Amino acid sequence: MEIAGKLVREQKAAGYDLLKLQESTSSAVYDAIVKAANKVEVGVRRAIAARQKSIDHMDIDLESLEADDAPIKCADARTRARELPFHVDERKIPELVPLARQAGAWNAPTMALWEVFYNGATGEAIRDGMPEVC
Repeated sequence: MEIAGKLVREQKAAGYDLLKLQESTSSAVYDAIVKAANKVEVGVRRAIAARQKSIDHMDIDLESLEADDAPIKCADARTRARELPFHVDERKIPELVPLARQAGAWNAPTMALWEVFYNGATGEAIRDGMPEVC
């Protein structure tokens, strides 16, 4: 985890003030990054509490909405990414919305991209189905 903190410090020294973290970032690596960046660990509630200003792709929001009895809890990452939207408990939404709003956290709901990534269509089929652009 030493390398995570080292990379954060190097990026800061290079003049960057934002980090883009991927959804596949482990909790241990995230914790090391957060410690170096003086923030809190992964999870939408903690990201909001840390005053993280942007939550992109809604991935951690979906994880926080996962139904307690979801059959994919121990599934591999690809299965979880593909199936998680079908195993959310919408009753958890009213708790998260005010937290994000009060913290001024923006949400970038680009999860529609997952439909393209996991729909099974070939690149050619996707391209051929696209409308022409002027």
